[in-house]
Amino acid sequence: MSQVWQQYKGYIIVLLILLLARFVWQPLWQSRQDNWQQLQYSENARHKAQALLTLGDDMQQAQQQIQTLLATAESKLGTANDLTRYKLQIQQQLEQLFATHQLQITLSSWRDGIADSGIQTLVLDLRFSGKAKNYLKLLHQLQHSAIIPSMVIIEQQLTMRAQTPDSMGTADGNMSLRLAVTSQEAE
Repeated sequence: MSQVWQQYKGYIIVLLILLLARFVWQPLWQSRQDNWQQLQYSENARHKAQALLTLGDDMQQAQQQIQTLLATAESKLGTANDLTRYKLQIQQQLEQLFATHQLQITLSSWRDGIADSGIQTLVLDLRFSGKAKNYLKLLHQLQHSAIIPSMVIIEQQLTMRAQTPDSMGTADGNMSLRLAVTSQEAE
């Protein structure tokens, strides 16, 4: 028996090493790999959490800026209990402004836009005629002064005629203005 043992002694040692590797070393290595991956995942999560914590102040500043912008935008909104009366007031202001610039409004029509959260959008379509240079002065005043704070020019079209080297000529134009108003009727 000792001869058989001596004969297979080298193979048995290799077999024991393979068994040790398969049933001891390999599970330990796999466990180590799993633990390392879990550690990496935890470290990444920790770094992300720290980054989010540092963003807290930035988020609060951004929220304050948004609140300020929202308050500013809401302060520019017109208020109306009666939309018809509001439309007439705005239309009279614009007619006076056009008359000041020697432009004649030939047609005006209102379109009601979407009402959401008590804010009603209105669109005023105007057709007008007059001198081109007067229109440019009016356009400059509309764009650079807060005559009606929530008013925005959304569309304009101008047809010019009778231009000479000394004059820009006359103009016929269309203009669409959008206004926003807080309204009790809009709800």
